[in-house]
Amino acid sequence: MRLSLFGSLLALRSHRYSNRKSVTRRTIFISWIASHGRSVALAEQLGTEVFFPPNQAFKGSLSIRYWCLSTWTCKLLLTTRPSAIICMQPPIPAVILCWLYCLLRPKTKLVADLHSGALNDPKWRWAQPLLRRILRGRAAIVTGSVYAQVVQNWGIKSFIIHDPLQLRELEARSLGEGGFFVCAAGWARDEPLHELVRAFHSLPYKLRITGSMRYELDAPENVVITGYLDNNAFDECLSQSFAIISLTSRDETMQRGGYEALERGKLLLTSDTRILKEYFGPAAVYCTANPVSIRLGVEEVVARQEELRSHVRALQERVQVEGELSLQELRRYLND
Repeated sequence: MRLSLFGSLLALRSHRYSNRKSVTRRTIFISWIASHGRSVALAEQLGTEVFFPPNQAFKGSLSIRYWCLSTWTCKLLLTTRPSAIICMQPPIPAVILCWLYCLLRPKTKLVADLHSGALNDPKWRWAQPLLRRILRGRAAIVTGSVYAQVVQNWGIKSFIIHDPLQLRELEARSLGEGGFFVCAAGWARDEPLHELVRAFHSLPYKLRITGSMRYELDAPENVVITGYLDNNAFDECLSQSFAIISLTSRDETMQRGGYEALERGKLLLTSDTRILKEYFGPAAVYCTANPVSIRLGVEEVVARQEELRSHVRALQERVQVEGELSLQELRRYLND
C-alpha cells in the first residue's frame, strides 16, 4: 500500500453534532460503513460526533479491508480518547476493538447499536457468544422489545430506540401525476427482490429499485433499477414516489425503508412480521414474500391511500414523543 494511501486511510472523517440536549461526556459514534442514516440521526439527536471510515478502507479483499478498518479505528480511539463509545453492530471486529480500548480505560462506557442482523443474521451467528461476553455489564441499543429481552437475558442493559426521524409534511403524490412505487433496496439476502419484480409483471404501476445491483433481475418495462444514488438523488427519488416498498423474509428485522417512508409521510408496503406490525400498526399494508401477496398488497395501498395517510399522521405524532423519551434515557446513561 502506498504511503499516500496509508495517510488518507488514517484521516479521521467525522460529523460533529451538538444541541441543547447533547451528552456532556466526550462520546463518539463509530460505524464501519461509508455512511449510514441511522448512525447520523442518532449522533445528531445525542449531540455527539459520528465517524465513518474513508473510502480507501473498503478496497481490497476482506482481510485487507478489516486490517485497514482496524488500523483506522485504533487511530481514532487513541486520538479522540472518548469517555463513551457507541459502536454500530455488525461487524463484530469493530466492537472488539472498542472493548479492548475500554479495558485500557476502564471508566469508558461502551454501547453497541445492535442492528437486527447482529442477532438474527446467520452470517453473524458465530459471533453472538463473543458479543455476549464483550457487552455483559455494558449496554446496547435495540429496535424492539424481543431484542431488548434477549440482551437483558445476556446481562446487558437495553435501550429500545428506533431510527430518529426528521418528520416532514406529508408528501402525497398520486400515481396519475407520475408517481411510482420505490423499493430502497440493500440487495441483502433477506430481501425478496425476485418476488417483488415478478409481482410487478402483472401490475400497471411503475417501480424503481435503488441500490447497487448485486445480481440480475428479470425486470419488465415498468420496473427501473436505478443503481446506487447519492444522498440528494436518493432523497429526491423517495420524495417523488407514491409509496415505498420495504420487504424482508427474516422475522424480527426492522426496515430502514419503513422509517424513511414514515419520515416523509409516504404510504408503505412492508412485510407481515410481528416487529413491523408492532411498530407501524394500521399505518402500513403488510404482505408475505411471494409475488401474489405482494401484488395484492400493492393494490391495497392504492385502494386505501387516503385512509392510510391519516394513520401515517397519527403514527408520526406518536413516534416523535416516544422517541424523545428513549433518547432522554440514553443521554442520562451516557452522562452518569
